[in-house]
Amino acid sequence: MKIVKYILLSLLVCGTVSAKVKVTLQSGVTRDMDSLTVKDGKLLLLPDNTPISLSQVALVEFIFDGFSFEQGQNLFDRGDYTGIIRKLADEKSSLLAAALLQGNTSDWLRMLFRAQFHGGDVAAMRSTVQALRTAGSPLAVEAVPYQILALIDENRIAEATKAFNVLRPPENAAAEFIRARLAVVGGDNKAALQHLARLQAFHYREKEWMPGALFYESLVSKQADMPEAAGFAVRELETLYPASRWCQMAKDQLK
Repeated sequence: MKIVKYILLSLLVCGTVSAKVKVTLQSGVTRDMDSLTVKDGKLLLLPDNTPISLSQVALVEFIFDGFSFEQGQNLFDRGDYTGIIRKLADEKSSLLAAALLQGNTSDWLRMLFRAQFHGGDVAAMRSTVQALRTAGSPLAVEAVPYQILALIDENRIAEATKAFNVLRPPENAAAEFIRARLAVVGGDNKAALQHLARLQAFHYREKEWMPGALFYESLVSKQADMPEAAGFAVRELETLYPASRWCQMAKDQLK
């Protein structure tokens, strides 16, 4: 019995999962499909690829076998971005095809491009965001902070600073993280630690930014010759977010 439970848990955490797409038309007709395709502004309704105007589609719901959105959020909050990407990879094209339709598509796509960024796959994140922009999805605007951070990672600081000034974001965790990152590359350790402290104190409910904040807190503390603070941040990262890319980076760079 223990072996069976272990196998099932391994499949849940590591494997891809299949999905069904439940399409509900304005007429009330529903159709369960294995994939979703939009061509020339029409949804191809299976099994015979009947073209249906998007205006006639009331709702599109992606239902993943054995994997709920709450489970995905749990993986995200733990920093297991790779686990999310694996589960959504096979459905990316269908999700993007439904980007402008009512339903739960936006929730899954938002989780996908955030996981791609935090997981370190910037090329995949940009590909997803470009597809959203081409489709005219408002999610493309939500992804701008992640694109700014990608520019910082590539040392394209002038472009990142300009984009951040144009964005004029609200006072949230993403904005504090960007300010901290810009302070780090500018050599202003004091400002960087202040932004990271504000992020963790006032935006702790935005959990996706906590692993990165702890990594840079440790990095900056080490650069500022504060080894005890640096070590504390690394231990907290290892304890709370052991599956995250940020934790692995800390082990590789800060120990």
